[in-house]
Amino acid sequence: MSAQGTQNETELLMRIARGDGEAMRCIFDLYYSRLRFYALSIIENEEDARDLAQDALLQLWNNRTQLAGQQAENLAAWLFTIIRRDCLDYLKHQKVKNNKQDQIASLVPLVGQPADAGIILTEVLSLIYAEIDRLPPALAEILRLSYLEELPTATIAEKLNTTPNNIRVQRSRAVEKLRNALLKRHLEAPVIFSIIFSEIFRTRL
Repeated sequence: MSAQGTQNETELLMRIARGDGEAMRCIFDLYYSRLRFYALSIIENEEDARDLAQDALLQLWNNRTQLAGQQAENLAAWLFTIIRRDCLDYLKHQKVKNNKQDQIASLVPLVGQPADAGIILTEVLSLIYAEIDRLPPALAEILRLSYLEELPTATIAEKLNTTPNNIRVQRSRAVEKLRNALLKRHLEAPVIFSIIFSEIFRTRL
């Protein structure tokens, strides 16, 4: 990067720190393609790479009050550190999610499912993930950390700055709210749903 370019970006950072949306659009134009390409090289998913690049820049805007006095070199390092972290979190989540789906799929022969078992499985899992997103944010976060990322209760408590007992109480509450929300839907295979739900949430209650 040229000295002039670095100076311009430093000026843009100062303007962003003051809430200048036009300056943020300039930074977006400068970094979005680079961030997207970097994310794509890690996760190999074009659509999600675009989302991660946009999220990294949104995090920059959300933390703009901390930018006053920062240099352009620090901006590039910050953005690429953020997107690398988010890409690794994405890959970890995908691995856990795929492992969980494989475990649940192994239940299909146990209940004599018909040929469309895979479709039902996918639909039920989609419902579960969608309903988790509809829970109050604090409860949804506990479920994700407990059952998708499979973190220990003590680790979750430390991460959320609370006690392990509170995590257990809130987790039970979250699972119950999730179950009730899902049972309100007209599921075509209630037995399969019950088995899948119990398999996911069978521990830590």
